[in-house]
Amino acid sequence: MDYATIGLKRIREGISDRTPLPFHAWKDFPLYFTVEYPVKNFPAEVGFWTQVFGAEFLSLSEDYAIVQNEDGSTFSFKQRDANAPEEIRIQWFTDELDSVLQSLSERNAAYEIRRNSDIQRFAGLVTPNGVKVEIWSGAEEK
Repeated sequence: MDYATIGLKRIREGISDRTPLPFHAWKDFPLYFTVEYPVKNFPAEVGFWTQVFGAEFLSLSEDYAIVQNEDGSTFSFKQRDANAPEEIRIQWFTDELDSVLQSLSERNAAYEIRRNSDIQRFAGLVTPNGVKVEIWSGAEEK
């Protein structure tokens, strides 16, 4: 069954053979999910969210920010040369990436494992409409 057929079944019949992926929140950092968007002028974006919304930053560096809303939800932005919608990333975070990878494999989902650092990996997927989805591990021991 293809994703469009699954989607139409859910839309029309409200039926879902839904089994959530086994995400486990990071133990060392209060982040579970974010949508990241690209910005060309990073300092201006930080200034906008600070001045206009009084944003609280869960994380802030020279080129990456995670904004945390009052309800605990988050979004993030990163300095990038491109500012195109196809650079938007939906990001999930889990302390048990291998368990999620096993579930993805059982669902025949196409993904690619990338290493961010010596202690962190992520799985990269792409939706049928080209949106990038990343599932990040927490800090993994060597």
